[in-house]
Amino acid sequence: KVPDDYKMQIFNRYGEIVFQSSAINKRWNGTYKGQPQLTNVFVYLIQYKNIHNQLQVRKGTLTLVR
Repeated sequence: KVPDDYKMQIFNRYGEIVFQSSAINKRWNGTYKGQPQLTNVFVYLIQYKNIHNQLQVRKGTLTLVR
């Protein structure tokens, strides 16, 4: 089951959203505006409501390696 109000965003180092989805099975393919992104560090932000209807936020970094 997909958590309620699920939302994932990935940002580049300039703060631009390079990917966002509210579908838990939709994954980022490493592109932005149709262009493959270079090896770099990106920030992710995941928000959802748990079984107690409390907003949960998870954030961190990921490294894209080509």
